[in-house]
Amino acid sequence: MTRIHNDRWEAPSTSWFKINYNASYRKANGKAHFGVIIRDHAGRLLDGVNDNIEADCALVAKAWAVREGINLALNRNLYKVIFEMDSTIVCSEINSNSNPMS
Repeated sequence: MTRIHNDRWEAPSTSWFKINYNASYRKANGKAHFGVIIRDHAGRLLDGVNDNIEADCALVAKAWAVREGINLALNRNLYKVIFEMDSTIVCSEINSNSNPMS
């Protein structure tokens, strides 16, 4: 998983795909919204999903977006995938070898 800092989308290499995520959270009502898109090396939109969910915090909403992105990739049999988002904490947890449930 990669954390991106620039404001401009960069295409993946040929035969690779890129999944971008984002999520928002409103503490006042516990509602969240997420969006996920998959693009190919030419920048063509291949698939996407967005939805409203209930969440305890912004990190839960972002983690939900990651899960949905993984499901989209698996459903399309995409295995050469770069996952990109703006959450350092979520990226670090996914990249770590720790088990957050233990």
